Amino acid sequence: MATTHVLEWEGSQIEYLRFGEGPHLLFAFHGFADDARQFLVLEPVLREDYTVIALNLPFHGATRWVGGKTFTREVLHQLVGVLLHQEGKTSCSLLGYSLGGKMVFALIERLGKRVDAVLLLAPDGIRTHAAYNLSVYPRWGRALFRFTIDHPGWLFLLLSIGRFLRIIKEPVYRFTRNQMDTKEKRQRIQDVWLVIRDFKTNPLPAMMVIRQFQIPVLLVYGKYDAVIRESDGRRFATQVPTSRLVVLDKGHRLVKEYLQPVIRTFLRQHFSK
Repeated sequence: MATTHVLEWEGSQIEYLRFGEGPHLLFAFHGFADDARQFLVLEPVLREDYTVIALNLPFHGATRWVGGKTFTREVLHQLVGVLLHQEGKTSCSLLGYSLGGKMVFALIERLGKRVDAVLLLAPDGIRTHAAYNLSVYPRWGRALFRFTIDHPGWLFLLLSIGRFLRIIKEPVYRFTRNQMDTKEKRQRIQDVWLVIRDFKTNPLPAMMVIRQFQIPVLLVYGKYDAVIRESDGRRFATQVPTSRLVVLDKGHRLVKEYLQPVIRTFLRQHFSK
């Protein structure tokens, strides 16, 4: 049975969901505009092996983050350290979907041999996205994004032109329009992107840790994903011998019932060693 908890942290409240009855600990990190509850669909396949702690990132779920403070990699590491101690564990496995992939890569780098296994579902954090970098790091880019929140017309026009010229593929066009079609959505994108700006895309340190400690990795991608490309996963897998790549005939929304047998197979292989 899932229970909801709140971790107080320097004036912020981090909401997390705890479920499962297994002897091992798994930290799960959701995608953008999702929340920890999305992982409940995986409870049937996880609960016997894992106790799952699924955290809600800033601006998601009931997490209340102190305004103006950056959610840094070190803060995430400290939060996980507190929860590890609270659970009486010294090691853990990590699961990241989409945006949550950035959290996982940062933790692998810091936890090292304390990571037992890694599950990455269409993870962000492997390929650098120009739109994200331009909207977050240069001052003029942040100013342009703030302008776009109230005046999105120029962006939608640019997207339409790109689609007409076939520079922008139809699935990418539809996804971007859907993510930014209201002022509230655009504001949330900027809020989230700015607060996690310390999580820069650089998977190499995590890859080195995985190779060094022979950490098993499951990579799952959607063949028709317009957001995260399966080709990134294939390149990652060629550089990480302990990884297993699975490509499903799906899009980006991978946290569904059909993922259960994929994870079950991976866990059987992992725990049989």
